[in-house]
Amino acid sequence: MEAAADDLLAALSSPSSRAGLHSRFAAYLQPFSPHLPAANPNPKPPPKGATKQSKQQQQPPPPPPDAAALRPLAKRFLPFLCRALQILPPLLCPNPSAGGDAAGLDELLEIYGLTLDCLAAISTCLAGKPYSVLLQRGRFVCCLESRGHYARAEAEAAATLDALRCALSPPTAAKPSRGAASVAPLLPEPGIAGEAGADPEVTTLAVELTVCLANCASKGKVKEDACYERVRNLVEQLRPWLR
Repeated sequence: MEAAADDLLAALSSPSSRAGLHSRFAAYLQPFSPHLPAANPNPKPPPKGATKQSKQQQQPPPPPPDAAALRPLAKRFLPFLCRALQILPPLLCPNPSAGGDAAGLDELLEIYGLTLDCLAAISTCLAGKPYSVLLQRGRFVCCLESRGHYARAEAEAAATLDALRCALSPPTAAKPSRGAASVAPLLPEPGIAGEAGADPEVTTLAVELTVCLANCASKGKVKEDACYERVRNLVEQLRPWLR
Protein backbone atom coordinates (compact mmCIF):
# COMPACT_ATOMS: atom_id res chain seq x y z
CA MET A 1 0.00 0.00 0.00
CA GLU A 2 0.99 3.64 -0.38
CA ALA A 3 2.82 5.37 2.47
CA ALA A 4 -0.16 7.71 2.95
CA ALA A 5 -2.42 4.70 3.42
CA ASP A 6 -0.10 3.17 5.99
CA ASP A 7 -0.01 6.45 7.92
CA LEU A 8 -3.81 6.66 8.00
CA LEU A 9 -4.17 3.08 9.21
CA ALA A 10 -1.59 3.65 11.94
CA ALA A 11 -3.42 6.80 13.06
CA LEU A 12 -6.61 4.81 13.69
CA SER A 13 -5.08 3.13 16.73
CA SER A 14 -3.51 6.31 18.11
CA PRO A 15 -5.97 8.39 20.18
CA SER A 16 -3.71 11.43 19.90
CA SER A 17 -3.96 11.31 16.09
CA ARG A 18 -7.75 11.11 15.72
CA ALA A 19 -8.60 14.82 15.62
CA GLY A 20 -9.41 15.62 12.00
CA LEU A 21 -8.70 12.04 10.93
CA HIS A 22 -12.03 11.70 9.12
CA SER A 23 -11.08 14.64 6.88
CA ARG A 24 -7.78 12.96 6.08
CA PHE A 25 -9.55 9.72 5.16
CA ALA A 26 -12.07 11.64 3.03
CA ALA A 27 -9.23 13.37 1.16
CA TYR A 28 -7.44 10.07 0.52
CA LEU A 29 -10.66 8.40 -0.66
CA GLN A 30 -11.75 11.40 -2.75
CA PRO A 31 -11.64 9.37 -6.03
CA PHE A 32 -14.75 7.56 -4.75
CA SER A 33 -16.77 10.79 -4.54
CA PRO A 34 -18.64 10.37 -7.87
CA HIS A 35 -19.75 6.90 -6.80
CA LEU A 36 -21.02 7.70 -3.29
CA PRO A 37 -24.60 8.69 -2.38
CA ALA A 38 -25.13 12.23 -3.60
CA ALA A 39 -26.70 13.72 -0.48
CA ASN A 40 -24.04 13.68 2.24
CA PRO A 41 -23.39 9.95 2.48
CA ASN A 42 -22.14 10.14 6.07
CA PRO A 43 -23.82 12.95 8.01
CA LYS A 44 -22.60 13.65 11.51
CA PRO A 45 -24.50 11.50 14.02
CA PRO A 46 -27.30 13.19 15.97
CA PRO A 47 -26.87 13.88 19.68
CA LYS A 48 -26.53 10.83 21.87
CA GLY A 49 -29.81 9.37 23.06
CA ALA A 50 -31.74 11.02 20.25
CA THR A 51 -34.00 8.86 18.14
CA LYS A 52 -36.62 9.28 15.50
CA GLN A 53 -39.58 7.33 14.31
CA SER A 54 -40.71 8.88 11.10
CA LYS A 55 -40.30 8.21 7.45
CA GLN A 56 -36.70 8.58 6.45
CA GLN A 57 -35.94 11.42 4.10
CA GLN A 58 -35.37 9.94 0.69
CA GLN A 59 -31.93 10.58 -0.74
CA PRO A 60 -31.27 10.61 -4.45
CA PRO A 61 -29.54 7.38 -5.48
CA PRO A 62 -25.96 7.45 -6.70
CA PRO A 63 -25.41 7.27 -10.46
CA PRO A 64 -25.31 3.80 -12.03
CA PRO A 65 -21.96 2.07 -11.45
CA ASP A 66 -19.36 2.62 -14.13
CA ALA A 67 -17.46 -0.67 -14.24
CA ALA A 68 -14.57 0.82 -16.18
CA ALA A 69 -14.08 3.47 -13.50
CA LEU A 70 -14.66 1.14 -10.55
CA ARG A 71 -12.12 -1.55 -11.43
CA PRO A 72 -9.08 0.72 -10.99
CA LEU A 73 -10.54 1.98 -7.71
CA ALA A 74 -11.01 -1.58 -6.48
CA LYS A 75 -7.46 -2.53 -7.45
CA ARG A 76 -5.96 0.51 -5.72
CA PHE A 77 -8.09 0.84 -2.59
CA LEU A 78 -9.45 -2.62 -1.70
CA PRO A 79 -6.48 -3.65 0.50
CA PHE A 80 -6.69 -0.33 2.33
CA LEU A 81 -10.45 -0.58 2.88
CA CYS A 82 -10.24 -4.18 4.07
CA ARG A 83 -7.49 -3.35 6.53
CA ALA A 84 -9.37 -0.33 7.88
CA LEU A 85 -12.50 -2.44 8.32
CA GLN A 86 -10.48 -4.98 10.31
CA ILE A 87 -9.04 -2.32 12.61
CA LEU A 88 -12.13 -0.22 13.29
CA PRO A 89 -14.68 -2.57 14.97
CA PRO A 90 -12.49 -3.53 17.96
CA LEU A 91 -11.66 0.13 18.55
CA LEU A 92 -15.38 0.92 18.81
CA CYS A 93 -16.34 -1.90 21.16
CA PRO A 94 -17.81 -0.64 24.45
CA ASN A 95 -14.92 0.24 26.75
CA PRO A 96 -15.55 2.25 29.94
CA SER A 97 -11.91 3.35 30.06
CA ALA A 98 -12.36 5.14 26.71
CA GLY A 99 -15.26 7.26 27.92
CA GLY A 100 -13.18 10.44 27.88
CA ASP A 101 -12.40 10.07 24.18
CA ALA A 102 -15.99 10.45 22.94
CA ALA A 103 -15.01 12.88 20.18
CA GLY A 104 -12.24 10.58 18.96
CA LEU A 105 -14.54 7.56 18.91
CA ASP A 106 -17.19 9.48 16.99
CA GLU A 107 -14.45 10.42 14.51
CA LEU A 108 -13.81 6.70 14.07
CA LEU A 109 -17.53 6.10 13.49
CA GLU A 110 -17.48 8.61 10.63
CA ILE A 111 -14.44 6.90 9.12
CA TYR A 112 -16.16 3.53 9.51
CA GLY A 113 -19.21 4.76 7.62
CA LEU A 114 -17.09 6.29 4.87
CA THR A 115 -15.04 3.14 4.32
CA LEU A 116 -18.23 1.06 4.13
CA ASP A 117 -19.69 3.41 1.53
CA CYS A 118 -16.50 3.11 -0.52
CA LEU A 119 -16.54 -0.69 -0.23
CA ALA A 120 -20.18 -0.74 -1.33
CA ALA A 121 -19.27 1.39 -4.36
CA ILE A 122 -16.85 -1.26 -5.65
CA SER A 123 -18.87 -4.28 -4.50
CA THR A 124 -19.78 -5.22 -8.08
CA CYS A 125 -16.07 -5.79 -8.75
CA LEU A 126 -15.64 -8.18 -5.83
CA ALA A 127 -15.95 -11.93 -5.71
CA GLY A 128 -17.84 -13.63 -2.92
CA LYS A 129 -21.26 -13.32 -1.40
CA PRO A 130 -23.40 -10.57 -2.96
CA TYR A 131 -24.45 -9.46 0.52
CA SER A 132 -20.96 -9.43 2.07
CA VAL A 133 -20.94 -5.63 2.37
CA LEU A 134 -24.23 -5.82 4.28
CA LEU A 135 -22.60 -8.17 6.78
CA GLN A 136 -20.00 -5.47 7.37
CA ARG A 137 -22.75 -2.85 7.63
CA GLY A 138 -24.39 -4.86 10.41
CA ARG A 139 -21.27 -4.50 12.56
CA PHE A 140 -21.33 -0.76 11.95
CA VAL A 141 -24.95 -0.57 13.10
CA CYS A 142 -24.06 -2.35 16.34
CA CYS A 143 -21.23 0.14 16.92
CA LEU A 144 -23.61 3.06 16.40
CA GLU A 145 -26.02 1.66 18.96
CA SER A 146 -23.27 0.93 21.48
CA ARG A 147 -22.09 4.54 21.18
CA GLY A 148 -25.61 5.82 21.92
CA HIS A 149 -26.43 7.15 18.44
CA TYR A 150 -29.89 5.60 18.44
CA ALA A 151 -31.45 7.64 15.63
CA ARG A 152 -28.68 6.88 13.19
CA ALA A 153 -28.48 3.24 14.29
CA GLU A 154 -32.23 2.88 13.73
CA ALA A 155 -32.00 4.42 10.27
CA GLU A 156 -28.97 2.33 9.29
CA ALA A 157 -30.54 -0.88 10.62
CA ALA A 158 -33.77 -0.28 8.69
CA ALA A 159 -31.86 0.55 5.50
CA THR A 160 -29.64 -2.51 5.87
CA LEU A 161 -32.64 -4.79 6.39
CA ASP A 162 -34.28 -3.33 3.30
CA ALA A 163 -31.10 -3.82 1.26
CA LEU A 164 -30.79 -7.38 2.56
CA ARG A 165 -34.37 -8.16 1.57
CA CYS A 166 -33.77 -6.75 -1.91
CA ALA A 167 -30.51 -8.69 -2.28
CA LEU A 168 -32.10 -12.00 -1.27
CA SER A 169 -35.51 -11.72 -2.93
CA PRO A 170 -36.34 -12.55 -6.54
CA PRO A 171 -36.43 -9.35 -8.66
CA THR A 172 -40.22 -9.37 -8.87
CA ALA A 173 -40.49 -9.44 -5.07
CA ALA A 174 -37.73 -7.00 -4.16
CA LYS A 175 -39.67 -3.75 -4.06
CA PRO A 176 -38.41 -1.33 -1.39
CA SER A 177 -40.49 -1.06 1.75
CA ARG A 178 -42.22 2.25 2.41
CA GLY A 179 -41.86 3.76 5.86
CA ALA A 180 -41.06 2.35 9.22
CA ALA A 181 -44.65 1.29 9.90
CA SER A 182 -44.97 -0.79 6.74
CA VAL A 183 -46.45 -4.26 7.29
CA ALA A 184 -44.93 -5.53 4.05
CA PRO A 185 -42.40 -8.36 4.45
CA LEU A 186 -39.16 -7.02 5.88
CA LEU A 187 -37.36 -10.32 5.27
CA PRO A 188 -37.90 -12.87 2.50
CA GLU A 189 -38.69 -16.47 3.26
CA PRO A 190 -35.45 -18.48 3.43
CA GLY A 191 -36.85 -20.82 0.78
CA ILE A 192 -36.72 -18.11 -1.89
CA ALA A 193 -33.33 -16.72 -0.84
CA GLY A 194 -31.26 -19.42 -2.54
CA GLU A 195 -28.00 -20.40 -0.83
CA ALA A 196 -28.32 -17.39 1.47
CA GLY A 197 -31.36 -19.04 3.05
CA ALA A 198 -29.02 -21.57 4.68
CA ASP A 199 -26.22 -19.12 5.48
CA PRO A 200 -25.91 -18.64 9.26
CA GLU A 201 -24.25 -15.26 8.71
CA VAL A 202 -27.43 -13.95 7.10
CA THR A 203 -29.53 -15.22 10.00
CA THR A 204 -27.13 -13.66 12.50
CA LEU A 205 -27.25 -10.34 10.65
CA ALA A 206 -31.06 -10.30 10.61
CA VAL A 207 -31.21 -11.15 14.32
CA GLU A 208 -28.63 -8.49 15.24
CA LEU A 209 -30.47 -5.81 13.27
CA THR A 210 -33.77 -6.75 14.89
CA VAL A 211 -32.20 -6.58 18.35
CA CYS A 212 -30.66 -3.24 17.45
CA LEU A 213 -34.04 -1.82 16.42
CA ALA A 214 -35.58 -3.03 19.67
CA ASN A 215 -32.74 -1.55 21.72
CA CYS A 216 -32.91 1.79 19.92
CA ALA A 217 -36.63 2.02 20.62
CA SER A 218 -36.17 1.11 24.28
CA LYS A 219 -33.04 3.13 25.06
CA GLY A 220 -34.27 6.07 23.01
CA LYS A 221 -37.62 5.99 24.84
CA VAL A 222 -39.61 5.94 21.62
CA LYS A 223 -43.34 6.37 22.24
CA GLU A 224 -44.71 5.68 18.75
CA ASP A 225 -46.41 2.31 18.35
CA ALA A 226 -45.13 1.87 14.78
CA CYS A 227 -41.57 1.24 15.93
CA TYR A 228 -42.57 -1.60 18.25
CA GLU A 229 -44.94 -3.02 15.64
CA ARG A 230 -42.06 -3.22 13.18
CA VAL A 231 -39.95 -5.11 15.71
CA ARG A 232 -42.83 -7.49 16.39
CA ASN A 233 -43.26 -8.13 12.66
CA LEU A 234 -39.54 -8.77 12.30
CA VAL A 235 -39.55 -11.29 15.15
CA GLU A 236 -42.35 -13.18 13.40
CA GLN A 237 -40.55 -13.07 10.05
CA LEU A 238 -37.34 -14.33 11.67
CA ARG A 239 -38.93 -17.57 12.83
CA PRO A 240 -38.40 -19.48 9.54
CA TRP A 241 -34.74 -18.43 9.56
CA LEU A 242 -34.20 -19.89 13.04
CA ARG A 243 -35.49 -23.37 12.28
